[in-house]
Amino acid sequence: IKALAGDEKYLIGDIAAPFTMAAVMVGAQDFIMLLMEDPDLCQQLIDFTTQICIEMFRLLHENGCDIALPAEPVGSGSMISQAMFEEFAAPALKKVRESLPEYKYFFTHVCGASGNRVPGLISAGVQAFSCDYLVDLETAYKDADGKLMFMGNINPAGALLSGTPEEVYEEACKAIRISGGKGLILSTGCDLASSAPLENVKMLAKACKDVG
Repeated sequence: IKALAGDEKYLIGDIAAPFTMAAVMVGAQDFIMLLMEDPDLCQQLIDFTTQICIEMFRLLHENGCDIALPAEPVGSGSMISQAMFEEFAAPALKKVRESLPEYKYFFTHVCGASGNRVPGLISAGVQAFSCDYLVDLETAYKDADGKLMFMGNINPAGALLSGTPEEVYEEACKAIRISGGKGLILSTGCDLASSAPLENVKMLAKACKDVG
């Protein structure tokens, strides 16, 4: 991919972050229960997956990856408490960040209603928060106070999938206006359905050109 894209495009490496990787190994539901029953054992597993995550991102960088984006879907505000996130997930992200000086850019995605994750992500050294459409972008900007960029957060299952190009354009313009034209990488809020009409997707670029 790097050979095809050259230096004209940034390549983002998106793999499971340590907390989510640990949850996948155990099973998300069992892992969350284990956090309460045996937190020390969970921490040992997270330390292990942190090293795996670091090594995977190093391999990606060696092959042309420009941006590290560990994803924490299990760290979602819809799945675990803020206290759990700050005790287990955020410190692991910080260790990944500090272990990868070769990456100029370090992003993170957290699914669901995760606007309250902003302080933890800032403390972890994250530069851009790829946020779900459930995050109130206006509130998140205020909480970040200029210390964190945002990537998102157009509803992938709403207008983008089943609406009109005009509806997508309106939603995209609203997000750009909230940002004040800075600190936002306009994107979908988590995913992009393969059946989303191309004309709708193009409206994201049009909004950036017209309003950004």
